[in-house]
Amino acid sequence: MILVSFLVCCLPSVALFVYLRQRVRPDAEFRKLCGKTLWHGVLSSLLVVLLSAVLTILLSLTDLKERSIVLYQLLYTCVAIALSEELVKTWTGLRRIRRSPTPLSWLDITALMTVAALGFGMAESLVYSLNTGLGLMIVRGVCIPHGGYGFLVGYFYGRSLESGKRSIRWLGLALAWLLHGLYDFSLSDNVPDDGLLAFIAVTLAMLDVVLVVLLIVFTERSKRRGLHTAPILLPAETEKQEA
Repeated sequence: MILVSFLVCCLPSVALFVYLRQRVRPDAEFRKLCGKTLWHGVLSSLLVVLLSAVLTILLSLTDLKERSIVLYQLLYTCVAIALSEELVKTWTGLRRIRRSPTPLSWLDITALMTVAALGFGMAESLVYSLNTGLGLMIVRGVCIPHGGYGFLVGYFYGRSLESGKRSIRWLGLALAWLLHGLYDFSLSDNVPDDGLLAFIAVTLAMLDVVLVVLLIVFTERSKRRGLHTAPILLPAETEKQEA
């Protein structure tokens, strides 16, 4: 049953990966780059575990849990969990982007950042499948939460490069962190809930689906109209970009 839950949960993410790999730019170099980025996204889960553990230990050294369980849980879910994951996923995606052997467009950057997030999401799904029912795994698989967060980070990072507006470079990361942290907090078991947290969790899960749809719309519109497909990041420039 664990294997079935894992495979069912990962199927939508795999489908999205194949779609981006083939639709965005179906040349051999880009397909190879997508594969490497996915694999590095999977491996990034190890760094997330390490960073999250360090932050959790630091948080436990305070007496915040005894003083305010709500504030403690908020910091735990938003910083030790959500921030750790979003920072590592972003670093992983940008690392592959900076090492790209070919020029990259806004659309390419968005796709690669999403692929890195999908890789991490698949690794995380393996852990969830060990103690989560099939029904919840199906919901998680359909929502593809990390895919939506990766889309936000890649979209705004690529937009900043194409428009030259550095002020919005990290807007996607901030939004992904906010949504991710709020979603994780809404699932907290030890926080008093009068139904509001459940409503937030369902709303954000639906938003995850919307973000994936927006990714597909962005991809299709860009391909049909020839928008956002011109190179904005050349191989010689990638080493100069800041993570």
